[in-house]
Amino acid sequence: MWWEIQEHLQANVVEYGVAAAILIPTIIFARKYIISYLWWPMEFCAYVAGFHFLVKAIMFCAGWFKVSTRMYWEQRTPTGWATPLYKVWDIQAYNPQWVFYFEMTVFALILFFMIRYRPMVVQKAGPVRQQLSKGRANQVRPPQTARPQARGR
Repeated sequence: MWWEIQEHLQANVVEYGVAAAILIPTIIFARKYIISYLWWPMEFCAYVAGFHFLVKAIMFCAGWFKVSTRMYWEQRTPTGWATPLYKVWDIQAYNPQWVFYFEMTVFALILFFMIRYRPMVVQKAGPVRQQLSKGRANQVRPPQTARPQARGR
């Protein structure tokens, strides 16, 4: 699992270094324009990854629970239920295979709800205003009301 990622990174370290050398300064200098466009896909990926890990945990717990019941414990028959951790698109890695279609349907629903309720609209920044503090605005005293002289009363 993680060793496959480590081997891939070690085999392609030069390509990732060049990509990082180009992308990181670009994102830093143009973050005002780029981050707003990157935020929506990152949010979608977070929702999808969270759901995928939840399905994997449920499949693991359900398989463990089924094997731990008395009937299957005496036979020691593992269920073989599995979902892939990294290659989500590989249908053959899912057992049972209907879980793949269930995940893809939920991914499509997540995308639909994000488009419907969190549209990717880059908003223009409002004008910069001075921060108001209680009791004063721009160091200007409020106008004084003219009062009749109260001395001598």
